[in-house]
Amino acid sequence: MSKRKTPSETDNLNNDFCEFLMELADYEKNINRNVHKYNAYRKAASVLAAHTTRIKSGDEARKLNGIGEKISKKIDEYLQTGKVKKLENIHYDEHAQAISLLTRVSGIGPVKAADLVKSGVKTIDDLNKNKHKLTHHQLIGLKYFEDFEKKIPRSEIQGVEAKMKQIIINELHTDFIITICGSGVKKKVVILMCLLHIRLSKLTIKIMMRERERYCTRLSIYFRPMNSLLILFLSETLSLWACADYPRSIRQDV
Repeated sequence: MSKRKTPSETDNLNNDFCEFLMELADYEKNINRNVHKYNAYRKAASVLAAHTTRIKSGDEARKLNGIGEKISKKIDEYLQTGKVKKLENIHYDEHAQAISLLTRVSGIGPVKAADLVKSGVKTIDDLNKNKHKLTHHQLIGLKYFEDFEKKIPRSEIQGVEAKMKQIIINELHTDFIITICGSGVKKKVVILMCLLHIRLSKLTIKIMMRERERYCTRLSIYFRPMNSLLILFLSETLSLWACADYPRSIRQDV
C-alpha cells in the first residue's frame, strides 16, 4: 500500500515484519482513522526494528515491550503462510489503495484524500488534471512528488554529516554534538541533523540561524537537486529551536 520506509531499515533482521506492520499502520491512520491502532502498529515495528536477533515466533515477539497478542498472532500467520490475510484484503481494496496513494503527496491528509477519491480523483495523473482542487501546499507536494519518494544514498548522508561537523566545529564551537537522525537515518528526501550544546545561548542560535543559508550553500556539493536539510538546535537550558533549509528550486515556490 505504501512505499514509506520502515523504521531503522538498515541491518534490520526483522524488516519483513516491520514492512507489513507499517502498511497496517498506514491503513489504520488513512482509512479507519484509528489513532490507537496506528500507534500500536508503529510502536511494534520500531521495537522489532531495534531487536538485534531474528524473531522466530509470535510468542517470542510478545515478550518484547509493545507487542501484544493480536500483533503476535499476525507475526505467526506471516511466518506460517508468508502473508497476512488482513493486508491481502487491503491490497484488493481499490478505495483504500487510492487514499493511501494520495496521502503520500505532501499536504494531503486522510480527510482530503477521501474527499478527492469520492470526487473521482484516484491517481497522481488524476491530481494533475484536477489541480484546482488543491491548496498551494498540496500543489507543491504534487509538483515534487517523485522527488520526495526517492531515497538519499547513505554515503551522501554521511558526506553531509562530515562536512557539517567540519563547518560547525571549526567556525563555532568544539562543544557541539552533531548527529544525523530521524529522516536522515531512514534515507528519506529530508536530512535531519541535530546539534546539541549544553550551554547554547540565544545569541549563538540567532547567529547560526542567520548563517544557515551559507552553511547549506557550502554543503551543496553533497546534495542532489531535490534534497533538503533540516537543522535542529538543542540545548539543556533552552527550548527547541528549528530551521528548515530547502533547495532554492523549492524555496522559490513556497
